[in-house]
Amino acid sequence: MALLRTFTKFGYTFPAAYSRVASYDGNKVSTSFVVDTYTCAAARETGEAPIYSQDFQATYAADLLPSLYAFVKQQPDFVDAVDA
Repeated sequence: MALLRTFTKFGYTFPAAYSRVASYDGNKVSTSFVVDTYTCAAARETGEAPIYSQDFQATYAADLLPSLYAFVKQQPDFVDAVDA
């Protein structure tokens, strides 16, 4: 699971930035998690470092990862994101 979005960093716009949940920790009700953003999917696949990391905290339903991605897609930085 991942999201594709347009992302601007370092004065450059990455039209196919690749964002994914990198880690999470929580309990049955809520979790804190980190979303890493890469310049593109290939950058992540070849082991490049993320260009940006964001911390989030959310509550979730029965399916953890789909719930986290749904939450992230509601955040202002991710309004144009689509499932990868």
